[in-house]
Amino acid sequence: LIAITSNTRPTLDNRKLYLVVQTQTSEGNEELYLMKVPSVSRFHYFSDGLKHYVFYTEDLIREGLEELLPEREIMGCYSISLSRDAGLYLEDEYSGDMLEAIKRSLGKRNTGLPVRLLFDANMPYSVQQTLLKALTLSEEDLSEGSRYHHFHDFMSFEDPTGELEEFERSQGITHPTFAGNESMFHVIGQQDEMLHFPFHSYNHVIDLLEDAAEDPMVSTIRITLYRVAKGSQIVKALEKALNNGKKVVVFIEVKARFDELSNIEQIAILKAAGADVHYDVPGLKVHSKMCLITRNEPAGKKRYAYLSTGNFNEKTAKVYTDIGLFTADRAITSDMKRVFQKLTGNEVEYKFKSLLVAPDHMPDKLCELIDKEIEFAKRGERAYLNFKMNSLEDQQLIDKLYEASQAGVKIDLIVRGICCLKPGFLGLSENIEVVSIIGQYLEHSRIYVFHQGGKNLIYVGSADLMKRNLRHRIEVLFPISDVRLKRCLLALLNLQLNDNVNSRIIDEEQLNAFKTSGCHLINSQEQTFQYLVKKAQKAELVC
Repeated sequence: LIAITSNTRPTLDNRKLYLVVQTQTSEGNEELYLMKVPSVSRFHYFSDGLKHYVFYTEDLIREGLEELLPEREIMGCYSISLSRDAGLYLEDEYSGDMLEAIKRSLGKRNTGLPVRLLFDANMPYSVQQTLLKALTLSEEDLSEGSRYHHFHDFMSFEDPTGELEEFERSQGITHPTFAGNESMFHVIGQQDEMLHFPFHSYNHVIDLLEDAAEDPMVSTIRITLYRVAKGSQIVKALEKALNNGKKVVVFIEVKARFDELSNIEQIAILKAAGADVHYDVPGLKVHSKMCLITRNEPAGKKRYAYLSTGNFNEKTAKVYTDIGLFTADRAITSDMKRVFQKLTGNEVEYKFKSLLVAPDHMPDKLCELIDKEIEFAKRGERAYLNFKMNSLEDQQLIDKLYEASQAGVKIDLIVRGICCLKPGFLGLSENIEVVSIIGQYLEHSRIYVFHQGGKNLIYVGSADLMKRNLRHRIEVLFPISDVRLKRCLLALLNLQLNDNVNSRIIDEEQLNAFKTSGCHLINSQEQTFQYLVKKAQKAELVC
């Protein structure tokens, strides 16, 4: 316990739970104490044979406060948590080797400047002010919360009975095209194929790299890694490829927030195995998700590719909705080769023919495509945009969407997180509707559909419409050209637009009410799984 007085200047650890205890002495004097909640299991379980009880650690402490503070009346007890600035600010100390700069900065992360004090909303104003003074914070640093914080601890919540209802997780459908085929390259060489995670098995991605590691015709594997799983099977497959004499070129984004240390470890592993490892593009983060495999075939050199909206991470692939494309399309693979040249320091002037690449030209190209939709609307023809993303924040793209709405373009947006666009405002955005879907799985895919007079030009990739993605990261959006795959994506997007179980409507009043229209309940995530199961059962090569 630390007594909080006018002279106290306690230092709180980053994102740790503390209790502020308000007491009164027998003389009527108010005293405040600060206590750190021990870093043990957050939950404690007890059973009397009939019922099961679960206690928070902090509630057990509350029950014993009178013993800890005898001769004092406990007036209140409030939980708080301080968040510190976790930015590494490498530009401020960069001195040549990015790895060394990050290693130095990581040690400072827990001592960064305070940026938010989360507190129990029941805490009296007088206690708040005393606490702010002791911590040298201002009211702008306060963030009102509830009695309990750190809900992420529920990820480790145990079922004391073994009988609590849980979400049924998708087991991962085997894609019908790959079932029974000995070589992934044989399938991909014939036609593009698409995976939808977590509904499809991620093993197909691992199988591609395993095939590449074993195939004597494969000469080179190029891949970008942003966040990989602990004990990554992807990394193990790359190690196997190196042991079999393949050339492996890896770009690992060492600046991936909160995964810096893990990625530094992966760099060491792959370097030791003989990989050509790159990890620094000055001033930019590499967020694109790509793998390019070169195979020396009898007819000549041929490239095979996998591009995705999600990381090469078999664990998050079980809980994130993402899209992956297998292709041998020459325009795409040629563009990918140029992106890898850029990543490995061999940048040449090149006009991308198929991919949209940030920060090179992606923002301007997206605006051009929206302009074409505006032209259709001005001619009185059907004009429609359907974008799905995590966040929408880039002002240039928001202004362009406003312009499209005013021209009569119908726009449907699916935005899970940050949305800085104001939908439904007369004269500005009355033709724009925005929904946010929060379901069993984390919506993570980014899809951009341009009606284009019925052609339905579709791009998929890693980029949100945010300033950081479009202007400060190397991102890639790739086209979906195969009619089968387009039909599938449009059907699944339609399910999401009609979701009335997990979908909230983002409106001009910011009420974020659940969407309840429709005669039947539509849970888009459940129905996506059912849709893909039926396709697999019928062995229809649609997705």
